[in-house]
Amino acid sequence: MRSLSIRTLSLTIIAGVFAASAACSDETQSAGTRTEEAALVRVTPQGGSTNVDPNARIQMEFDHPMVDGVEALCAVHLGGLDGEEVPGAWEWSEDHHVLTFTPHDSLQLDREHTLHVGGGITDRHGHGMDFDQHGLDMGGHWVDEEMLGEHGGMMGGHSHMGDGWQHHSGYYGMAFSFRTTADSAPKVALLRVSPEGGSTNVDPNERIQLEFDHPMVDGVEALCAVHLGGLDGEEVPGAWEWSEDHHVLTFTPHDSLQLHREHTLHVGGGIIDADGHHMDFDQHGLDMGGHWVDEEMLGQHGGMMGGHSHMGDGWQHHNGTYGMAFPFWTAP
Repeated sequence: MRSLSIRTLSLTIIAGVFAASAACSDETQSAGTRTEEAALVRVTPQGGSTNVDPNARIQMEFDHPMVDGVEALCAVHLGGLDGEEVPGAWEWSEDHHVLTFTPHDSLQLDREHTLHVGGGITDRHGHGMDFDQHGLDMGGHWVDEEMLGEHGGMMGGHSHMGDGWQHHSGYYGMAFSFRTTADSAPKVALLRVSPEGGSTNVDPNERIQLEFDHPMVDGVEALCAVHLGGLDGEEVPGAWEWSEDHHVLTFTPHDSLQLHREHTLHVGGGIIDADGHHMDFDQHGLDMGGHWVDEEMLGQHGGMMGGHSHMGDGWQHHNGTYGMAFPFWTAP
């Protein structure tokens, strides 16, 4: 009896070890899969955007370098997913993180357009896509057969149901619909602010960046400032630098930002692009935590006092405000 009990106990222990190992293996594999999948981290314009400049760049940014050729699994449609594809060219950034679509002609005014990102695109290591992290937050929606119109479903003829378009979830990727402006006058959009307004625990050594959809003119960086505290706080000393294509403006402070303090990035309302087009903050600015700047927000130097340097030439927007502000807090 004692021998049998020992044998039974040994088998129980061995079984437990195998079960624990299997569970650990499954957990590791699951965690590895989540870690290895590529994420779509930025879409421009986001789904649901309106008044989009018909000459604005259409872009996607991924957190992994992507493989050449997956751009064939992306398309821009006039109207919905069953609308005709907009002719144009796709181009990768040098690091293969950003994919840009340039239509052969300007997009049609006051029309819905839809960016479709195929579910089967992969990074350079063959890892599949994770749309869930950010896709829905950027106005995207999953694409099923019915959404592909009369060519989907039982008809089965839609080209976006072919090889590579289907995601492992069963959907055919994700779609981002937007509407172009009815106004033919070109305007510049502020596409990205880093850190966004309302951010907390910001690394005091993190880059402060602005990205525009048009190449900007040299000198407008003088209409941007980073303050310690609110808009009436002292300006943080540092240097502004343009990317080679003049789309991205980076601020590097001379010293690290102060810990656990509010800071405010102020973007003047009168900045223009290389062709003299004015700013349109409405498209994305408010969604990125920005708020309009009026005289009262400029502190004791604003209003009737009129002495604030950010109320001088170039700072005022055509809507009467003094641009947009993006406050954030550094980490303790």
